[in-house]
Amino acid sequence: MSERYFLSVVIPTRNRRQLLEQALTALSLQSASKHLWEIIVVNNLSTDDTGSFLKEISLSISNLKIVNQTILGSNYARNMGAQMAKGELLAFIDDDTIPHPQWIERIMHRYQHLNIETDCVGGKVLLDYSSPLPRWHGPFLENYLSRIDLGNSFRKVDPRALCSANLILPRKALEKVGFFDLRMNRRTGNLRSNDETLTLVKLQNLGHPFFYDPAIRTFHQIGTSRLKRSFFRRRAWWQGVSDAEMERILNGKKRIWSEIIWPNLFSLYKKPSLLWLAFRPCRGPKKFALALQGQLFLGRIFGGTWAMLRK
Repeated sequence: MSERYFLSVVIPTRNRRQLLEQALTALSLQSASKHLWEIIVVNNLSTDDTGSFLKEISLSISNLKIVNQTILGSNYARNMGAQMAKGELLAFIDDDTIPHPQWIERIMHRYQHLNIETDCVGGKVLLDYSSPLPRWHGPFLENYLSRIDLGNSFRKVDPRALCSANLILPRKALEKVGFFDLRMNRRTGNLRSNDETLTLVKLQNLGHPFFYDPAIRTFHQIGTSRLKRSFFRRRAWWQGVSDAEMERILNGKKRIWSEIIWPNLFSLYKKPSLLWLAFRPCRGPKKFALALQGQLFLGRIFGGTWAMLRK
């Protein structure tokens, strides 16, 4: 009989050896007993020394399992980990995320009062910056860095408010929808989003409830490369494209004009300065917020148009 666990932690990784080491170190120091849970790291075609590092560290972390996914893409990696997992619950974090020392213990405590086969949970995700913030930085940027802070109370939420940096799903629920939808994937070279969100919406449509627990928290490591205006402009653009792609997958082409293209065209018509600011340097936080709003609208218009033209 194969060994079963209460929970499996799934971490997709690609070329982030140092950040991954911090995440695994934090997991190795968790307060929960290791015989109740496992760690599955999915190496998704890393070209740095991630492979050799994982072989070395596996000798010191008894509940660590390493698998390789040779198809590039965030959801390909998550699905590989989920299918290899032996836990009733699947806890997903990113390779640049550090879990709280009692992260596992708090998940287990929460599920003493939830249905382990149906209920989905997302936790608080705080940002940990590695360098000083630029003067154009403002709170509006935190959504693009996967900060999740919905208050200090446990409550039911819309799954769109959660993200893969701190997400717990019942294995049986995920199996119902065929694991993560492979039509939405973030790959190296783009910042495509909604890769986990689409699957969460599909779970919600099947009646699975989603909850937010602020005690279950992680810390998202933000490096210098993500504190550049060029990063946020690309991130906003791809968010818009991804919104249009998700609409097409969920509802087909019939609503793309009314839900995606027209509302964003009208917004730019009413406020044409957004179009101009979208391509300007914008040194202050207020103007940069408007610039990103313009990029988001343009991404939705482009993505919606492309979605309507595709077969």
